[in-house]
Amino acid sequence: MRTLLRAGPLAVACIGMDQLAKLLIRTDLPVCRQQPIVDCARLRIGPLTLVNALAAPPLSWSRPSSPPWIGVHSTSSGYILVRDPVAAVGLALLGCVLIVVYATWVRHASWAVALGVGLQAGGALSNLLDRLLHSAVTDYLNVSPSLTFNLADVFLFVGMVLAMAGIAAGLLRSPSDFGGEGRQATHQ
Repeated sequence: MRTLLRAGPLAVACIGMDQLAKLLIRTDLPVCRQQPIVDCARLRIGPLTLVNALAAPPLSWSRPSSPPWIGVHSTSSGYILVRDPVAAVGLALLGCVLIVVYATWVRHASWAVALGVGLQAGGALSNLLDRLLHSAVTDYLNVSPSLTFNLADVFLFVGMVLAMAGIAAGLLRSPSDFGGEGRQATHQ
């Protein structure tokens, strides 16, 4: 539980940064519907190229009439397309719940684990907020014609790496701090 308390303020800051960036992108640039992204309106800030791309087509809140509801398709920024809005939001919620579960599983988290949990929670909740409020996740960091992502995705990735590294190091040091009982002496 301490891990969640330590990670909470960082998660809130991550949500704020990503949502502010998405708001600025949505107000300044028209939505790019091309794939790959070649002739879309762009905004250049130093080495960064920004576009307003949807991570997947917007969710309509009606269920698709035919399978597959989850499939592998090329989108402007990735390859997984969830057609069923309930499945999309459900998977995002499941990811958030799993972050909370493993954060409470870790009894004595290092700074890396707490930082990782905060980054993951912030990234996951920010993209979930997009799905709920805008029916689609806005991606804006354009690296190449076929790769566009957002700050929440960066938070998720960096958070995953930090949390995994912190948990692995902690397991080597003290397995009992990570949900394991460890070895207990059976002397009488």
